[in-house]
Amino acid sequence: MGKTIDLTGQRFGRLVVVSRATSQRKDRNTFWTCICDCGKEKIIEAPSLKKGRSKSCGCLQKEIVTKRQTKHGLQKANNRLYGIWSGIKQRCTNPKRNVFRHYGGKGIVICQEWQKFPAFYSWAISNGYADNLTIDRIDNNGNYEPSNCRWIPDSAQHRNQTNNKFITVNGKPMLLCDWAKIYGIKASVILNRIRSGWTEEEAVITPLQKSKARYRAN
Repeated sequence: MGKTIDLTGQRFGRLVVVSRATSQRKDRNTFWTCICDCGKEKIIEAPSLKKGRSKSCGCLQKEIVTKRQTKHGLQKANNRLYGIWSGIKQRCTNPKRNVFRHYGGKGIVICQEWQKFPAFYSWAISNGYADNLTIDRIDNNGNYEPSNCRWIPDSAQHRNQTNNKFITVNGKPMLLCDWAKIYGIKASVILNRIRSGWTEEEAVITPLQKSKARYRAN
């Protein structure tokens, strides 16, 4: 049997060895009395200390489990808010998503502060979040960050989208969504007409049935 190495005074994670301990076990391992940073005393066998299997009296593992439970509990209790946060990250960081080209592909990022859900959750709750609201970037070319985001009704967000441009009809400029509502034509139809070469006024005021006839004529 080799000479026992004195571990007194050595630190192993949160444990500091204070003295050799006597053990009732009949194996040949040496046991040491350790004091954890939390103040608790525990007797641990030498191999467990040397190989890194024991790094605390047990408090470290409890903290890890508690942290995991808190994280998942927060996520489970706030599924909608977690989904919003996850969607933001996907739009900004995942090139495989179709919408990435409109966000991360254009250089729009999610700030470092919001890389973790708890931080985003705290901001949301402190800044007017409600289940009937959706997150909106004040500057559509800006990043997802506290100074550029707010909570607004979903209908209001549609008015802020980049494709909701001003259209002029009879000399009066108005948002595309408002003209679409007045004339009962989908905004996407008006946009497609304009992209096909129609004038803004013609695209807005032409009834949908006449629109179809014109497409057939072309």
